[in-house]
Amino acid sequence: MVIKGTLRLHPPGPLLAPRESREQCQIAGYTIPVNTVTLVNAWTIETDPEY
Repeated sequence: MVIKGTLRLHPPGPLLAPRESREQCQIAGYTIPVNTVTLVNAWTIETDPEY
């Protein structure tokens, strides 16, 4: 459990692999145009106190 907790708070790769949108979409009220490259910040997700 200690190792899992440490990796959750200090991930070896804080950003997940980049993704490119294939079509325009809406995410949380934001319009994501076609061919937009997005990154997910895993560190922020893992340290959000709401979850």
